[in-house]
Amino acid sequence: DTGETEELMEILRKGCKGEAVKTMQLALRDKGYDLGKWGADGDFGRTTLKVLKKYQQDHGLEVTGRLDEPTAKSLYGADELAKLTMAIQNHVGIEQSGTYDLAMAKALVEEMGIEIPEEPPSPLPTPTPQPVPEPGSPPQTTHFNMSEWNGNRWIGDWHTFTKRSDWKAEHGVVPPPEVLWLNLQKLMDRLEILRARLGNRSITITCGYRPQDYNDGLYVESQLYKQGGVAKRSPHIQCLAADIIVEGLNSEEIYKVADEVFRDGGCHAYSGFVHVDVRGYKARW
Repeated sequence: DTGETEELMEILRKGCKGEAVKTMQLALRDKGYDLGKWGADGDFGRTTLKVLKKYQQDHGLEVTGRLDEPTAKSLYGADELAKLTMAIQNHVGIEQSGTYDLAMAKALVEEMGIEIPEEPPSPLPTPTPQPVPEPGSPPQTTHFNMSEWNGNRWIGDWHTFTKRSDWKAEHGVVPPPEVLWLNLQKLMDRLEILRARLGNRSITITCGYRPQDYNDGLYVESQLYKQGGVAKRSPHIQCLAADIIVEGLNSEEIYKVADEVFRDGGCHAYSGFVHVDVRGYKARW
């Protein structure tokens, strides 16, 4: 297509060497441009760059310093352009068709070690518009509120940590501090997207915010009983994470969808729940 053709035309630039460069230099010389003492040596150096730019300027072309498509069409007639193309094709070892095509593009990319960026992922679906919290008000969305992230809230029997009940008895209900509300709002917004992608099934938060000393106790006992699952610097501490279960779905089914929705965060399927977070970079374990 046109985009591929233009990209291929621009392969000839400063630093390139070979017959294709020499053909371009000869065409410039034939049109009266002085290439200096080295002449048409097949080396696209500073002199060739300066001459090509001068040619582009003289002929009302965009001064790119590369053999782009408009410059090639101006510099060569149809026969010379085909000759240049065949010289490049011969250099990379493919059939000399005289036309720029996909095979030539792939050969040139491989020859020059050009990295092709991956296509950006499709945007996440937009869920039902969420109410915008008033400045200074606790984070919330249509289906989630801050009470689900209270520091002593843990649904289910995943671990049998004694520290959990001890901590709860000492501290009572500990809501996320205001300094973490922006983190929590971001997490809630992403969970709304997940909920929509799961067919608007109800999502239960089994573990949300963990105060630092609470997480420390869980971490110590997880190491003691070799049960794992608690990170020393858990994103739960910063209100960036939630452990969830979803009505009517098992962990693997939840994970298949959450892996995409939380593609720039953490996601892991445990036997009885799925961990998701918005840490800002992809993490899988």
